[in-house]
Amino acid sequence: MADDRNVDRELGALDARMLAMERAFAEQKKDTHEAMIAIRSDVRMMRDTMIQAKGSWKMLVGIAGLSATIGALLMQIVSWLGIMPR
Repeated sequence: MADDRNVDRELGALDARMLAMERAFAEQKKDTHEAMIAIRSDVRMMRDTMIQAKGSWKMLVGIAGLSATIGALLMQIVSWLGIMPR
């Protein structure tokens, strides 16, 4: 009889430990899921920033090219007219 009580006590302790581990695992799984959602959000935000930057640098290069063209045309006109000081 004493052995039966010891076995029952050990089984009860093991059952309690198993329940605690299942709860901890479920909570960790939930935390991991929330972390993955946050990571996905961060990656989307970085992707959106890269897409916007991609358009911005193209705009800057276009403006620089246009400015260089206008400057070259003005200098050509000035040299044709002979207005430039020597």
